[in-house]
Order: sequence, then C-alpha cells, then structure tokens
Amino acid sequence: MTISIKPTASGSTIEQDGSTILTVDGSGNISAENNFTATGHVLQVVNNSSTTNFSTRSLTPVDSGYSLSITPSSASSKIAVFLNAKLFIQTATTPQNYVYGQGCLYRGTTQLQCSGISVNTGTTAMTDMSGSAIVQYLDSPNTTSTVIYKLYISAITQDFLVSINSIGGVCNMTLMEVAG
Repeated sequence: MTISIKPTASGSTIEQDGSTILTVDGSGNISAENNFTATGHVLQVVNNSSTTNFSTRSLTPVDSGYSLSITPSSASSKIAVFLNAKLFIQTATTPQNYVYGQGCLYRGTTQLQCSGISVNTGTTAMTDMSGSAIVQYLDSPNTTSTVIYKLYISAITQDFLVSINSIGGVCNMTLMEVAG
C-alpha cells in the first residue's frame, strides 16, 4: 500500500495506491472521497455526575439507580465507558481482616466489568472506609438504539454496608462513541 500527499492549487489530496481518499482545501477542511471512512475518531461524548446516595448489604450486585445512556449513530461504533464511583464500606463492630465492596458496570442487565475495593481493618472495628471503583471498558453494543449503562454495587464479604456517595462522594460516568 502506498500513501502519498499531493499538493494542488487549492490545498492537497491524500492518495492511497493512486486513488484519492481525502481532499484538504486551502482552509484545512477535509472531505472524504471514494467511500473512504475513517475509524477510531470520537463521534459523541455524554457525561454525568451524581451525588445520590445508595446503600446495600447484598452479596450480589444491586442496581444503584445511577445510569447514563447514549444512542450510537452506527451499529459498528464502539462505546468507551469511563466510570469512577466513590464507594464507602461500613464494617460491623466485630473486626475483620479485610472488607470488600465492588462497583460493577452493566449494559442494561448484562454485567460487563467490576472493580472492587478492599479495606484492611486488622484488629480494629472501622467505619466509613472508602475507595474508588474505577471501570474503563470498550463496549460493542452493535445497535443504533439507545444503550443504557448502569452502576451496580455489592458487598463481597459477610454483611457489610456498601454505599455510594454517602459521605460527600460523587459518581462520574463518561460515554464516548468511537467510530468502528
């Protein structure tokens, strides 16, 4: 494959194997030729933050009520998801060696990826320990219908209370549609 840039009177062209694929005019505007499509560029970005509190003692992930949606412009698009959830763990009065909580990213009701936090309580009963559940995920929903991403949370050990945003925390989610 040969890629070449050729100057013209009004700008330049970019050619692949002798066929023009892009034209750049004198103002820097780019136009595609011969059904050329670029992949990997960001088509849209959706972002949201929430300070709504939600708590659970469940050992299986529970919908926290925090969600964000995006409508892909093409079924071949990928959705890059960036989720940062501030989790708080409240232990029982009996000390445990480690206490675990997790935040999970779901597309609808399908679990995509989880991020856990652990707190070493040692021999002391501790309350309101915190950490961030950070998820970065590249999804291929293969649709042009609205896609909803949700945060689920759970305790992973015994009967500990796991909360989001209970002590001034914030959940942030960013969705980026990337051309496929």
